Amino acid sequence: STLFPDTTLFRSTAADVSHTYNSFTAPLYLGWELDLWGRVRRLSEGAHARFFAAADDLEAARLGVAAEVANDYFLLRALETEHSVITNTIVAYRRSLTLTQNRRRGGVASDLDVAQAETQLQSTEAQLPAIRLNLVQTRTALAELCGQPAMNFTIAAGVVQSNQIPVVPSILPAELLEHRPDIASAERRMAAANADIGVAKAAFFPAVKINGLAGFQSVDAGSWFDWPSRFWAVGPNIELPLFTGGLNRAKLAMTRAAYDENVASYRQT
Repeated sequence: STLFPDTTLFRSTAADVSHTYNSFTAPLYLGWELDLWGRVRRLSEGAHARFFAAADDLEAARLGVAAEVANDYFLLRALETEHSVITNTIVAYRRSLTLTQNRRRGGVASDLDVAQAETQLQSTEAQLPAIRLNLVQTRTALAELCGQPAMNFTIAAGVVQSNQIPVVPSILPAELLEHRPDIASAERRMAAANADIGVAKAAFFPAVKINGLAGFQSVDAGSWFDWPSRFWAVGPNIELPLFTGGLNRAKLAMTRAAYDENVASYRQT
């Protein structure tokens, strides 16, 4: 239904004299369709399914962000542990190189032993730049996911203990998959596509509607909303699909194909 004021300008000519006046109209249109074939019911079902599917998409996005945060956090802790191990290893290899060099001066070790100790130290030191780069990239990714500037983002130092990670059973009921928002979204879109088939089938049958019109109309704004200025009209409207050609059949085939597509997408998900 709609309600809006309308001013219409009229001009009449009689005996070569022009008269201009306004017509003020405030109509209210009402329409009601007899849902004989379930078209409106199917439209409502499809709209509700798509609404909840959009809500599931939002939850899937939130879940994806949370999963990425957890993944990057554990990766950051692993990189920090690896960096600490490599740093301690480099310290040990430097001491070993110094000891080997001293032994070489004393004639106990050979030049080959010194070269091997130097190679071992240099190869370990070469791993540090890549680890530090991964640390910076992972920390920056975490800052972006948390909505904070990368320069000001810090994480307290710590080590993840094995008892802090929840243990997931190796066998879980398949019904738990229905709690995943992406699967729920695919299922709701499949239901919406099925409702579209019902709408397409209802297009083959007549549509019966009852239309109503009421409001106020006057040529004077002062008497616009006076009771004698009222008007109303009520009448049925029947729409018959007589000259649609193959349009309805094509729409039905299209909705069935869309349903098959959504079923395949649901099964893949």
